[in-house]
Amino acid sequence: MFVMELTYIAPLEAVEEQLDAHMAWLDAHYASGVFLASGRKVPRDGGIILAAGSAPKRRGGSAVAEADAPGPQERRREPVGGS
Repeated sequence: MFVMELTYIAPLEAVEEQLDAHMAWLDAHYASGVFLASGRKVPRDGGIILAAGSAPKRRGGSAVAEADAPGPQERRREPVGGS
């Protein structure tokens, strides 16, 4: 199990333009059993995802994170913790 932290680097308006694609990406990984829980951070500057499996070996991205909605809306940092 591991945690992915997503932090926006674009204005919230630009992030919201990609929200439908991002939600479809989340739904696909929930359906496959990879994602266990997720939600927005407060203040709304990104989100957190709890995922099953082993943490990626390199920081800054994994195949799962790289497949998220296209565009410069987010910078990903993961894992922040895991086993």
